[in-house]
Amino acid sequence: MSERSWRADETAADGPAADGAAADGAAADGAAADDDRVGAFVGQLLGGRVVKVERLRQKRPSWIVEVNLPNGGTVAVRVRGARRRDAVSEPSRQREADTLRVIEAGGLPVHHVYGICSDPLAVVMDDLPGTDAQTGPQSERWAAGEHYMTLLDRLHALAVAPFAAIGLNVADTPERIGLAMLDAYLPAYRLTKAGPDPLVEFAIGWARRNVPQNRSRAAFIHGNVGRYLHDKGRVTALYDFRRSIIGDPIIDLAALRLRHRAEPLGDDF
Repeated sequence: MSERSWRADETAADGPAADGAAADGAAADGAAADDDRVGAFVGQLLGGRVVKVERLRQKRPSWIVEVNLPNGGTVAVRVRGARRRDAVSEPSRQREADTLRVIEAGGLPVHHVYGICSDPLAVVMDDLPGTDAQTGPQSERWAAGEHYMTLLDRLHALAVAPFAAIGLNVADTPERIGLAMLDAYLPAYRLTKAGPDPLVEFAIGWARRNVPQNRSRAAFIHGNVGRYLHDKGRVTALYDFRRSIIGDPIIDLAALRLRHRAEPLGDDF
């Protein structure tokens, strides 16, 4: 009923084989317990009977849960948790859920949020059709990429006041607008830095010395740009707003190039 492969990049590889086996066993027990708790929470949240809990093969703990509803229908929901190793730099699941609600109210395609599971901490949302930006026929990926850019433009045009109301900081000077992403995640970099990193320190200093002074409007930005589902050349859902901030929308355009290096979006894109 569940899968453990998502834990492969988080399981320690040190120690004797016996210790490794024990760790694997404990991880399996913990994963099974999480599966049970997720299923129980979703069933109670939706008021139905859970018929399937599937743990997805992803770095972030995620599940698909199918529920038989009292009216005779069946609904599938996606439960999206947090990677433990990123906890120091990620905002709360509550803010992620609130962000999705604001974007949905703005008329853009995102997963509808049903609620938040507290143990394990995860957002329960609807499961929309589509595959990620890196898969599918090239012609469909190109068409979806063009559609995504129009949605990104609409995302940048959303009023920032509703995002401020849920806790996002609104940059109000050229320096704050231009350095919004840097300032948001620099504390986590400092906290987890293990040794000297002259190139990164130079880049931080260069950015602060060369902030564009002609930026006067801050906008909501995706942050984890390029995260969307598509089907038949159309975007069905924007997702992964855990790094979203209010800042310079050029950040999203620059981040597309970074995304392309690790997760190719296609040469045409």
